[in-house]
Amino acid sequence: MAEPVSAATRRNALIYAAFAIVVLGLQLGLLATVDETALPVFAPLCLLGLPALAWAAGWFTIGLAFRSESELEDDADAAPVRRSPRLGAVICLAPNLLLCCWLFALFVFR
Repeated sequence: MAEPVSAATRRNALIYAAFAIVVLGLQLGLLATVDETALPVFAPLCLLGLPALAWAAGWFTIGLAFRSESELEDDADAAPVRRSPRLGAVICLAPNLLLCCWLFALFVFR
């Protein structure tokens, strides 16, 4: 049986999802504005760089916004902030799947 999802995991998923939505918007904007000759140059940036930046932004946002009082006071016994990095990676890479499906549909139905 699966264990219940904690509030911190749900909170982290929402933060990573917000950054992933921004990445999807940037990817679609770049796809719409870049011509076909420059697209191979921008493809690695869109498919690897932007999701990595979204993951890093989410990781830093969670760490900065949700520090406990004991962490702020440099307490040695303070529990670290739960950041859910693997979940964040999956969420931040999800726009790539949507983008690839959309490009595949354009290729097939063109």
